[in-house]
Amino acid sequence: MPLRSRDHPGIGTAYEFESEAGDTIAVIWRVSGNVQVYLLAKDFPVPCVADLSGAEARRLGSILSGAPVKPAKEGVEITFSTLTDLRIGIRTCIVGQRLAGRRIGDLPVGVIVVAISRGGKSTASPSPEMVLLEGDLTVAVGESGALAAFEEAIRG
Repeated sequence: MPLRSRDHPGIGTAYEFESEAGDTIAVIWRVSGNVQVYLLAKDFPVPCVADLSGAEARRLGSILSGAPVKPAKEGVEITFSTLTDLRIGIRTCIVGQRLAGRRIGDLPVGVIVVAISRGGKSTASPSPEMVLLEGDLTVAVGESGALAAFEEAIRG
C-alpha cells in the first residue's frame, strides 16, 4: 500500500494508493486550491469522484484522522483524542450595536478573536486595540462555555 505521488504542471499534485481491499484511491490537490478525490473500487469499473474546496478537504482530513468535528450553530467544536477533557470551539459572530466602538481587548475574557471581516476585507490576528464596528464578522476560538458567553455579549 505504498503512496505514489506525481506532479502535473499547471494542474496540481496527484497522490494515489491501493487499499488492503484492493480499491484504488487518488487525491489531486489542484493548483487552484481545490481537491479531487477519486475512488476506483476493485470490483466496479467506473470511478467515483468528489470535487472539494480546500476547506472541505481539510474538514474531511480532520474526520479521517480521528479528530471529531461536531457542527455548532455558527462554527465547529473540536475534541482532541489526546485531550478528551478539552472541547475547543470556533465560532463566527456579527458585532451588534452594544459592543460597537469597543476595542477587541475590552471583550469578555476566555476567547481569542483570531480574525475579523469588515467590508469584504478580512484581517487575521487583529490587534487588541482594533475598534469593533457594528456588522463586523468576528471569528473567535475558545472553550464552549466561554464562546457561548462571548456570542451573547457580542451580538448585543
